[in-house]
Amino acid sequence: YAFAARWVRQHLAPARLHTGLDVFCGNGYGSRMLSDLAGVRMVGLDGSTEAVSLAERAYGSHRTVFGHALFPFALNGPLFDFAVSFESIEHVDDPEGLLQQMAQATQGPFIVSVPNETGLPFDRYGTHFEHHVRHFTRDETVAMLARAGRPVIAAEHGQQVYRIEDGRMAGLLPESEMALRPFDPDCQFCILVA
Repeated sequence: YAFAARWVRQHLAPARLHTGLDVFCGNGYGSRMLSDLAGVRMVGLDGSTEAVSLAERAYGSHRTVFGHALFPFALNGPLFDFAVSFESIEHVDDPEGLLQQMAQATQGPFIVSVPNETGLPFDRYGTHFEHHVRHFTRDETVAMLARAGRPVIAAEHGQQVYRIEDGRMAGLLPESEMALRPFDPDCQFCILVA
């Protein structure tokens, strides 16, 4: 979210005139972070009524609001200037449908992150992610974004989050080692601006 806030602030000036969509916002901290750090208005959507209730109480403001929407949903628009979707498409049976809905609602860029199948293979580590349907390679993600009308990749990063020892997940890396870096196939997560 901090990366997204910096990117939005640099590329969508003046940020205060823009409204973003945070798909699968969870408890809302990221939506509020984008609003505070970039100066944008944010709408966060999540399928969990408990998460939305917590988000409204803890992170709602005059520039950050939340709503309940269980995918599949229909968003008509364009209502938003950009969208973020972090660790979301791997949770649904129709990831392209989710990206298509974002495209219908958003006239500007998408900032997305996904577990990278090459660096975090689902068949090996999927049991650690009980709500994931699958993971995606960078090229699969880029192709889905292109089919959703976002064919140009404006920025690309990788991230390592988990410590892997002897082919097994052995916990989280220290936060200092989780910083974004240039993407390579061994990255566990792929962050793209399309």
